[in-house]
Amino acid sequence: LKFCFEHGEENTATLPYPLIKETVDALTYFFRNLDYVSSLSQDTLEYALRETVHALLDDRLGAANGVKVDTIGGTVVRAINKLAMREATAPSRETSLSALILLQQSTISSIGVSQPAKVSRVFTKLFNKVMKDEHEKNKTNPLGDVKLDSLLYSLDWLLQTMEEIRSSNAE
Repeated sequence: LKFCFEHGEENTATLPYPLIKETVDALTYFFRNLDYVSSLSQDTLEYALRETVHALLDDRLGAANGVKVDTIGGTVVRAINKLAMREATAPSRETSLSALILLQQSTISSIGVSQPAKVSRVFTKLFNKVMKDEHEKNKTNPLGDVKLDSLLYSLDWLLQTMEEIRSSNAE
């Protein structure tokens, strides 16, 4: 997927929509297959989510400008959005939640991220979707299958990073 968006000179070339659509379809199939998804590491999931979100927010797709669904760009945006949801919800909840927290932490602490506010918002929406699905799956004990110690450690790290950034911006 990354290749589809980085071809051409200086990322100004026209996007290869058919190649993007086929790549997204293949990745969607991969994330639908539980045999494949169960073997994903957290690092691999982080990479997949990062690249998918960056593809989704690529200015050439026009997603930020409310691209019409009946256009080729709209079809691709919708497919990439569904892929991001599938990537976030298909693996184990522990893997998904930890990956999304660490992606959020790296987004807010990195200087090289383009559109950090939008990227952060997408990761937040994906996190909320995973939590909602988990709550609907097991209303009496949501997150019962998740090792909370590692998740809480990641959340603490995220909060510390946010505090550091706020205090450095205040100075």
